[in-house]
Amino acid sequence: MNLARHSISSQRPVHILDARFDASATIFTASTHEGFAVYRSWPLELVRKRELSNGTLSHVLPLHSTNILFLVGGGRSPLYPPNKVVVWDDALGKEVAELEFKSQVRGLACRRGWLAIALRRRVVVFQVGGSATGIKKHAEFETGDNPRGLLALATAPRSTLLAIAGRQLGHVQLIHLPPCPEPKSRNPPPNVKPVPPKPSTSNTYTSKSTTPIIAHSTALTTLSLTASGRLIATTSSKGTLIRIWDTSTGTKVKELRRGTDKAEIYGVAFRPDEKEVCVWSDKGTIHVFSLGVSGTSNRQSTFSPLAPFIPLPKYFESEWSYAQYRIPVQSSHISLSSHRPAVGSSSLSSAPVVKDADVPAEERCVVGWVQVATEDHQQTNENGGVRSDSAILEWQLIALTYLGGWYRLALPTKGKEKRREGGAGSGSVSGGSASGSSRESVGIVAGGLGRRVSGHGAGPSPLGPGGLGSGAYGSPPKAASRRGSAASTFRGAEKGKEKEKEKESRDCILQEYRRFGRWDGWAGEVIMENPHAERQAVLLERIVKNTSKCTEMILELNHCLEEILRANSGVKTAADLTTKYRKNVQYNLEATVGAVAASEKSEVADDESRASG
Repeated sequence: MNLARHSISSQRPVHILDARFDASATIFTASTHEGFAVYRSWPLELVRKRELSNGTLSHVLPLHSTNILFLVGGGRSPLYPPNKVVVWDDALGKEVAELEFKSQVRGLACRRGWLAIALRRRVVVFQVGGSATGIKKHAEFETGDNPRGLLALATAPRSTLLAIAGRQLGHVQLIHLPPCPEPKSRNPPPNVKPVPPKPSTSNTYTSKSTTPIIAHSTALTTLSLTASGRLIATTSSKGTLIRIWDTSTGTKVKELRRGTDKAEIYGVAFRPDEKEVCVWSDKGTIHVFSLGVSGTSNRQSTFSPLAPFIPLPKYFESEWSYAQYRIPVQSSHISLSSHRPAVGSSSLSSAPVVKDADVPAEERCVVGWVQVATEDHQQTNENGGVRSDSAILEWQLIALTYLGGWYRLALPTKGKEKRREGGAGSGSVSGGSASGSSRESVGIVAGGLGRRVSGHGAGPSPLGPGGLGSGAYGSPPKAASRRGSAASTFRGAEKGKEKEKEKESRDCILQEYRRFGRWDGWAGEVIMENPHAERQAVLLERIVKNTSKCTEMILELNHCLEEILRANSGVKTAADLTTKYRKNVQYNLEATVGAVAASEKSEVADDESRASG
């Protein structure tokens, strides 16, 4: 059954060619086939739009929150040659400068007064004057093959770091540039005599390169720096690990695991206070990790405490995200039309699907951090009014999809409580609680060695907390516990349900969903869609998941019945069992399925009532 969402509209769907935040995620730019626009990140608000009818852009990079934008042509009909960077002054509404190279521009990064441009095998750094016309070349650095144009700049005042791809595969070069200047105050304090600026030393400052970081054994896919330049995050073409490095020493401080299967990681963003980091990939999932050293809320394997005593694979030492969110897509369900085999091929997945280069992938997105005043912590004064100074600022995520979706996501409440407590207290684990620890088991199945398990979570570990042979698949049950098999299945179903709820408790909370990038809406307010559309899609997916869960439980009960039949010598069919025994099995079956169905029906009904309200 295909229950994917479909929309009927007379308008052409939005295709975002490029979307990116400024250094502080205060604003973001969006480029479409009709032009480009600048938005305020939160609350979502259109700041400026420019219609372009002669071509398209592949890069629209804002210089902080100023009126300067760096443009690069791209797409099927590029507005500018792809080997040029055009400096656009939006206050004047025209181009004020351009930089031309011998090869295609692959990537851009900027900070106050500086612009770094990545080509295929080198990075060129320019110093940008206050009027955007005084641009002069500062330095040039060689890299290895860098088709993605990877580079990153530290953007905080007085920061100096530039990170680029190394000359060898998987290496990272760290280069120190002149310090980033302080932002200019728009409203200087009155009655204060202005202090003359100090003489510039940028002409005599020598860029220094440090020892390269050997980050990965395969090609790099992303480079991300904190605003201060203290930490750098790297990912590789495998897409399973995110490594965090200390830039001052070049040592690895964290190794975070996105998953076990290969993926293309699109980006990594540090929270401005450097306490958390988020990662997004072509899986359509946003993962959030904690960077705390002690009392971390990241999930870990239950075997990780044994690492100092016995050699364990690195898989058991990894940290998983404590929060995640999956971007809803229309093609989230299996469709034969999306896997067309090649001529003469018998495999549906043997030939790649040829996609339109100008049509973005549904799961492609870019994510940034913003601070939002939470209403839960506002207090009322004596007159019944709300004191604005009592609201507490909370870090939330803004996700921009390349199909024009704007998502504001709050972190799960459970994760907030853990971070406030600093890891003390009890932390919920799969099917129970662990006092004094916030670690949670990942991929550990309570059922023993080789037990047949089906589900939607992480893959089962070969060793479970139940010990070897505890209800192992294929081992006959003891004669004294004939009724225990069905009862244990019921308990297993309850544990599975608890685990599913625990998994849902890690999901980020969708606070607001809107649309951007639609040209017919840019003349006025941003177009709002049905506020319940996303919730309805989630309910549909949950119904499908629960139906599959009930089917799996029935199959497990049938399997238990087969084991009971094999354990009773001389009994070949269910009709040979006594009436009492048969009624007992039937009662367990009906009780289990009935309890699950009633619970899920009640849960869906509550969700629908909340969505309609």
